[in-house]
Amino acid sequence: MSRRLSSFFVPLYLVLASLIVFCSTGQRANGKDVLDSINTMGPSTLSTDDKPDPPASPLAQHLQAASAACKTAEAYAAYGNWQATIKVLEQVLAQDERNEVAHYEMAVACCKTGDYKRASDEVSRAIQLNPRYANAYVQLGAIKAKLGDLSGSERAYLKAIELDPSLHQSPDGTVSRSLNAIRRVGTQAR
Repeated sequence: MSRRLSSFFVPLYLVLASLIVFCSTGQRANGKDVLDSINTMGPSTLSTDDKPDPPASPLAQHLQAASAACKTAEAYAAYGNWQATIKVLEQVLAQDERNEVAHYEMAVACCKTGDYKRASDEVSRAIQLNPRYANAYVQLGAIKAKLGDLSGSERAYLKAIELDPSLHQSPDGTVSRSLNAIRRVGTQAR
């Protein structure tokens, strides 16, 4: 228990013990009566050892901070504030370059601002960090299509489906529709 909580509960515990003595005897409790009452109550679930909670490991603190920052970025994204989203994600990545989710989210935000080159770099980094990140391949497919690389887009979508076959049958059909559109355009270009 933290020092702050125990310093709050100890006086509360003494007040309750005093109240118990008063209720049982009808007299105001003195210090001896309170201590006797506490000793007869048996072991308490409240600890008064004043030992602070062990500090979180640096890794745990780092992950909590990154998670909180990613939630902030998601909130900005929900309101369409892509520049603020990018700034927060830049802070996350400055502290943890290996955060594949932050790289993926950065790619999404960069796409929304029209910076497809940076989006491509960010999603490629997410894939490099986690080669089984199916949604990153979906994003890569969309980016490649925007950049005019239809064969690269098709490969990315197929890899996403290979990693997560449910993407092919997703309710909104985004991956399937995108893949079919790329194939139609590719056929027409030939």
